[in-house]
Amino acid sequence: STHIPLPGERGAGTGAAPALNRLHRLVRQELARVEKSAARIDPINRISRTTRQLSREYPVVQFYLTGNDLVAFVHEKGAVRVQRWPGGREQLETTVRRLRFYLEKQLLSPFWDAPDAVDGEERYFATVGDWLWSPLEIAADSPRVLIIPDGDLSNLPWSAVRVGGRPLVERHQFVLAPSIRHHLHARNVNPEYSGVEVFVGRSEDLPEVRRELNVFRGITPGAVTINDPSMRGTWPSDGAARLWHFAGHAVFRADNPFYSYLAMADGPMFAADFRLRQVRVGLVTLAACRSGEQAAMPGEESIGLVRSLLEMGARNVIAGHWPVADASTALWMTTFYDKYFQGATLYDAMTAAAHTVRERYRSAYHWAAFSLFGAGN
Repeated sequence: STHIPLPGERGAGTGAAPALNRLHRLVRQELARVEKSAARIDPINRISRTTRQLSREYPVVQFYLTGNDLVAFVHEKGAVRVQRWPGGREQLETTVRRLRFYLEKQLLSPFWDAPDAVDGEERYFATVGDWLWSPLEIAADSPRVLIIPDGDLSNLPWSAVRVGGRPLVERHQFVLAPSIRHHLHARNVNPEYSGVEVFVGRSEDLPEVRRELNVFRGITPGAVTINDPSMRGTWPSDGAARLWHFAGHAVFRADNPFYSYLAMADGPMFAADFRLRQVRVGLVTLAACRSGEQAAMPGEESIGLVRSLLEMGARNVIAGHWPVADASTALWMTTFYDKYFQGATLYDAMTAAAHTVRERYRSAYHWAAFSLFGAGN
């Protein structure tokens, strides 16, 4: 079914079908051209060797769904161990259904009184921690953990999972990637750029977007370009930048994730559009609904806006897992950038943002909506 956004939510309704169909055809033609000159895939032995090297820096947890089982390969300190959950696929489906139930409770909370909703949510995340996280035996003092998810695990807010009565955001800093090769590719993106660009999509019904823009006007060091409103043609097709920030509506297409899009003033900016570009960007932030949501296709890595941006040349992407609220998103973003532009690392700035939002909004729906994808710091 098509998601219908509530007031104050950074989603979007359906667009005009004829315009979408024309754009679909154009993008398909370009994708066909690009696929003919696709880069050579790294040999598996090189990826394996590099994964061992990575695991000496931080744990790498690589999930894999096979049949009805869930398997995790935990790469740590140059070695690998395997954790298997028989029947894990069914358990994961149940877990995701329950997550959607708690998210929907928060979406509807302005319209009904649900005083115990957050208590139930925290019990749910504690159950996930006991079932999914604790068996991995990741040391509590590991500051950073790389997650390579599979299937519905791509959309799980790892920082909200609870172990020992506390959320993992207080223990680890997470970075996610569609695959090991995407993480390695992002690590090789040159981080030394200048230039900040802000892209404002359709946002007439999102008053808090203006608050985000004031942050860039007030504290961004150096040159900043604010594209308000932003068009499809506004996005650069090559070059480099330190930061791209998008504020507005986004739509996730589970049926064809490469046609998930950001809603611009003159039409959708598809995930496939970014895949056709070659731009090196240190950080891309998508302050929009479901911008980080991904779908698993048979024989493919997780697909969505995030993967396309990484393949375009982004080193890091911050994006949202679900339909986010306008007010709490603005608070998260303003806190994050206040720390980031003062020199904090991405991890520290994101942790500060999560804590600030959590003080005002107890539910993980508000404070754990955004994750970091790509290389990490």
